[in-house]
Amino acid sequence: MPSREALSYYNSLVQQQDNVIESGADEQAFRYALQESRFPHLEKVTVTPAAHGFLFFPLYETPMIRAFPYGFVYPIQRGWSCAGHVYDDAPQPAEPWEDEEEKRKWRGFRIVLRHLADPKLPHNISQLSFDNNKLATGINHLIFNQPNEEYDNLCRTLERPGLKSFTLSLVMGYLSGWDAEEWNFFKMGDCAV
Repeated sequence: MPSREALSYYNSLVQQQDNVIESGADEQAFRYALQESRFPHLEKVTVTPAAHGFLFFPLYETPMIRAFPYGFVYPIQRGWSCAGHVYDDAPQPAEPWEDEEEKRKWRGFRIVLRHLADPKLPHNISQLSFDNNKLATGINHLIFNQPNEEYDNLCRTLERPGLKSFTLSLVMGYLSGWDAEEWNFFKMGDCAV
């Protein structure tokens, strides 16, 4: 695919993505799909920043990725923040979870937890994975720092009957040199990790 066509196609995809996010259609579609009667055999939900894998080698061959034109070269964006700059060994500190701009970086995480925690929404999800696939990224660990909606939704999701498998990749960054006693934010509330 010629580079001008690829750029035009990519810009169209970005615009479509922006429209979907702005309208909330992705959240509506997820909620619709979760309902027990829609996909009765849906048991696993995976949220990852690595779906595209590497160019021409996607980790998950989603319908959208399979529909890409042959030879489509595009920048692979990662949706979650990283522990540090790619070329820098010094990990970066995480931003406070109370910051709404920071929370927006984990849109999928927040949507999935909100709906899986909803007691009015029957579903068959028994496996839940927030997986970084070995990338230097993950969910902001400061979600555990003080009470918040996402933490409460995580607890409610873990308490639901039928959940058999749970993966949560956290970005720890600058905490790698800390002693275990300094990690007491993991002991908050009734759903201590």
